[in-house]
Amino acid sequence: MLSNKRQREYSKGRPTEVTLLLDMSGSMNVRRDETIREVNRYLDGLRSDGQRYKITVVTFNEGHNFLLRREAIKDVGQLEHSEYRPNGWTALLDAVGRVLDSYQYSNSRNLFVVITDGLENASRRYNLQQVRDLIDHYRSENYQFIFLGSGPDSWTTGQSLGFNVSVSTDWVNVQNSENIYKSLYAATNSYSQTGAFNAQMLNTPSTSAKVTND
Repeated sequence: MLSNKRQREYSKGRPTEVTLLLDMSGSMNVRRDETIREVNRYLDGLRSDGQRYKITVVTFNEGHNFLLRREAIKDVGQLEHSEYRPNGWTALLDAVGRVLDSYQYSNSRNLFVVITDGLENASRRYNLQQVRDLIDHYRSENYQFIFLGSGPDSWTTGQSLGFNVSVSTDWVNVQNSENIYKSLYAATNSYSQTGAFNAQMLNTPSTSAKVTND
């Protein structure tokens, strides 16, 4: 299970808070195994790099489910198949809106990451402007919003939502998932150490990152 109490020493200072919103709609079923594998590799990297992190993981389709809420990385285990069962539609706006509405402002460095292979098609509670307003409320040097999507539409979607950086990839190739999560880890680690998010770290042979909102 993702919740897994373990002890470890970490560097002093405020932890970097990482929020992962994982698309669990039906289209993700063909990449279920690779998603679980790459999320776990990403978490393994954070767990072993000596930085301090708090992790929130939320899956979403028509609804959303908090698997973790601001857990210290030392207490985070593995994402299991029983926790990630893709089905249904993609209520992206509702997921982002509800998670941000549950936030309490933090002086820590915050990285908010959406990972999806599809487009909004099922939200009922939040519209685009409401989500944009929420993101604008939080966005600062201590809050970075990253949208990892499929195809060039990712840049348009990320920009319209107000995400700082939008990344396009082709999820059909399994290697692309490995590339994107490796680059996400490198960027997360750098952000935790320096306080500056380097969008160029999300460029790989199979991905293209753009700064969509400064």
